[in-house]
Amino acid sequence: MPTLDQITKQALRALIPPPRLRLSEWIEREIVLPDGVSALPGPVRLWPFQREIADAIGDAEIERVTLVKPVRVGFTTLLTSALASFVANEPAPILCLLPAEADCRDYMVPVLIFTQN
Repeated sequence: MPTLDQITKQALRALIPPPRLRLSEWIEREIVLPDGVSALPGPVRLWPFQREIADAIGDAEIERVTLVKPVRVGFTTLLTSALASFVANEPAPILCLLPAEADCRDYMVPVLIFTQN
């Protein structure tokens, strides 16, 4: 049976904030894609251009990140991972805008599957 000192130490250890990581590092460390959601399940590995985008999104000095991108470059995974990072590390109200209702539905259904696993 644990002693009061051991319980206190464990409780205090749980209150230590997570290490401050660049967003790209946090994504590669914490995000794992399940089988049904991704063609490449397992830990997320970002391409160099994705790392730069993620680090710009996570940089408090940068107010807005604007992208012109092709389709199928992993942006939805990147954006969802960035939102997850903010929820886990810096909880605050978050608003994610998409251009049309169908886009919202297409985005939210995989996210709900992703978060329930």
